Amino acid sequence: MTEQEIAAIAAGQRNPFPPHDPLSAAWRPIDARRWRVPGRPPPASYLTWLSWSNGGVFGNGERWFQLLPVDGPGGVRAMLLAYELPEYMPGALPFALNGGGVFYLFDMRAPADADGEYPVVASHAGNLGWNTDDECWLVADRLEQACRGRTNVEERD
Repeated sequence: MTEQEIAAIAAGQRNPFPPHDPLSAAWRPIDARRWRVPGRPPPASYLTWLSWSNGGVFGNGERWFQLLPVDGPGGVRAMLLAYELPEYMPGALPFALNGGGVFYLFDMRAPADADGEYPVVASHAGNLGWNTDDECWLVADRLEQACRGRTNVEERD
């Protein structure tokens, strides 16, 4: 995290509760200084995908991917910080959206498997977290499997 990124996160913090609300006194701003972005290398399959298309949209049946470009205003790092993913889902790396407000993310909390792959999870952009099935769910064990899926990622068993 750069000092500029930390300052931007701090500047965007506002107590959402009115002063007379009991929750107002308990509210604390997020401290981006303690955030850690994933430090592991992304899977080779993802890097190959980026060499073919750094951004773009594709679908397979009812499953859609809006691939985040590597950089820029809608890029991976910008989205990681804008949605405060290190706060709510430490170890997650967003790489796409489904077109309906759901992130596709690599779960990089544990080392990659023997092939250098990470599980692909999904989480609603407005309800990020690792705690419950409402916050996060497994899409596939690896990127290729996620791409081969044909059902809408929001339709879970």
